[in-house]
Amino acid sequence: MAGEPVGQVVIGSSANPVLRDFAIAAAMVAGRQTAPSVSFDINPSSREIFSDLTRTGGTLDLITADARIHQSGCTGCIGMGRAPATGRNPLRTMPRNFPGRSGTREDSVWLCSPETAAASTLTGAITDPRDWAEEMGMGCPQLRLPAAAAVNTAMTVAPLPGSRPPELEASRGHRAQASRMGDAPWVDRARSIVLAHQVCAESDGPMPRAVAVVASQRRRTPDAPSK
Repeated sequence: MAGEPVGQVVIGSSANPVLRDFAIAAAMVAGRQTAPSVSFDINPSSREIFSDLTRTGGTLDLITADARIHQSGCTGCIGMGRAPATGRNPLRTMPRNFPGRSGTREDSVWLCSPETAAASTLTGAITDPRDWAEEMGMGCPQLRLPAAAAVNTAMTVAPLPGSRPPELEASRGHRAQASRMGDAPWVDRARSIVLAHQVCAESDGPMPRAVAVVASQRRRTPDAPSK
């Protein structure tokens, strides 16, 4: 697979990436430029990791190398933007891959390590980072990561008081249509499952028969939506 041309490289996602993944890529591309044929995209896994990466100077190294920084959380991993062009190979460091997940039906996504992603974004082709480092005369970067991770609770909402939250009405704009899910025949059974499981969780005894009965009805419901 080495030498296959690459049109897009995405590092990060909302699942699994840690600060080191972004820091090692930043260290490898520091002072260098992305290949002209490659779109280099960074998807920080959280605001805290993005904050720590910025504190180390890694964010500036990535931007200077022509990387684009995107919002934290789900983006290209599930096709919310960053959909690759048809007929071009994207490299991604995400943990999951199946046809069409990237948002492009005819995609050809390759999963790889952050080191392979960084080396490939510089060469424009799938590159073994060991071969690239040897050619560049570069040893393994010595990363200086923060001793303690950043913690930002400013956007965290505390749980409502009481064991059971009150009923809340969703606020909709004048153009928004109310969901018709409440009219679907499977909804009442789904609600019953939730209530039955709450009863089960609050009980020290065996699972109430109601849980098994409702769950059985739920499985037999033909019009229940699939995931």
